[in-house]
Amino acid sequence: MILFLAATAVAECTVPRTLVELDTSIGEAESSWGQSPASFAEAMGGARAVLGCVNQPLPGSTASRLLRLRGLEAFLGRDTPTAAAAFNAARAVDPAITLPDSMAPAGNPLRAVWDTQLDPGPGTALRGARRGQLYVDGATATSVPTERPFVFQWIDGVRVEGGITTADALPSYPRARHPAATPLMVASGVAAAAAVASYGLAWAARDEWEHPDGAESFESAYMRTNAFSIAAAGAGIGAVGLLGTSLVVARW
Repeated sequence: MILFLAATAVAECTVPRTLVELDTSIGEAESSWGQSPASFAEAMGGARAVLGCVNQPLPGSTASRLLRLRGLEAFLGRDTPTAAAAFNAARAVDPAITLPDSMAPAGNPLRAVWDTQLDPGPGTALRGARRGQLYVDGATATSVPTERPFVFQWIDGVRVEGGITTADALPSYPRARHPAATPLMVASGVAAAAAVASYGLAWAARDEWEHPDGAESFESAYMRTNAFSIAAAGAGIGAVGLLGTSLVVARW
């Protein structure tokens, strides 16, 4: 299971953090690698806090370093598949990134995990934001990877959500309405109008049924009353169903 860094980001940062501060916190986390696990965890906590309040899109190199840190964190937690996926993600974002000997000398098991090559896999559509802008690995995006972690940011002024996450664990952000919601609402309105019209026709036929000009008129009015009543009920049920569906879809 791929866990994610900075899952809980700041909904509204009172003091936005800068890219320089983030770079400093990343450097501290990198320097703490090889020290005690507690020191590395503390430095990672600092990086999480800063990342969650950066209201600027990240440079690709910064996103890549964060993904490398995620790999180190996973390796420390003995989660080799996640470590390999994060390292592959780091190289995908910035092919120039390396794993220096200070982090993994020759013969260190971490080196083999870093060198593991994985299929990048397909992407999946990313729902747009109702306001603000979405960034994946520092770039605007309409899709996200499904087989590797990535750096996600939603930025709307000082309102920020951000972290290293996966496609099935995106941080919360105000999602744009699903494209199917509006057509469903329109269809619901059309069905409601049809229900009202059918009810009106049924009422008119009922008046003719109650005051027939003769037997033939009575029979015809009776049948039309039933037909329009059934149509009104069906259209009304359809309108309610379509409206309910549109509301559910709008929340996806």
